[in-house]
Amino acid sequence: MKTLLLTNDDGFFSEGIQYLKDCLSSEYDVYIVAPDRERSGISMSLTIHSPLRLRKVRAKDYMIDGTPADCVNIALQKILPHPPDFLISGMNFGENLSEDVFFSGTVAGAFTAYLYGIPSLAVSLIAEKQVQKEGENFNLKEGAQITEYVLDKLFSLERKEAVFNLNIPYKNTGKIIPTKLGF
Repeated sequence: MKTLLLTNDDGFFSEGIQYLKDCLSSEYDVYIVAPDRERSGISMSLTIHSPLRLRKVRAKDYMIDGTPADCVNIALQKILPHPPDFLISGMNFGENLSEDVFFSGTVAGAFTAYLYGIPSLAVSLIAEKQVQKEGENFNLKEGAQITEYVLDKLFSLERKEAVFNLNIPYKNTGKIIPTKLGF
């Protein structure tokens, strides 16, 4: 069974990462190592002047009082028994497009894994409106299903040494039309 590492910048208790774990756990060995609170817009920041605190929430689920990059570093160096086959960062509430990718903690989590040679996917949900409360007007279940489909396709690529960035629009049905995704 392939191993996945999940992280995000919306925090451990975000609905997005929990939906992903629920959706992917039947096919993959899934670990969550995520910040203990929301850390959006933090980019590749690392915590270097204070100790990081790690809390085991349940088997294979941890939260850290640090950034997404901290979470990936600690997961790979101290928590996981072996490197994961893939990292998914998200599902983030709000898109990561254009220059936003340079500031995104979601994309930074994925990029940190890439620096270790681990293929990664940043996943973001695009809201119906500009300003949203967490989980409101986002299709979480469908977003997790689309992520699972895209992940399966990424595993089939001959070369996957990259950071992939997936932005899922609000008006999706969760039904996949392979030709529209380019696979």
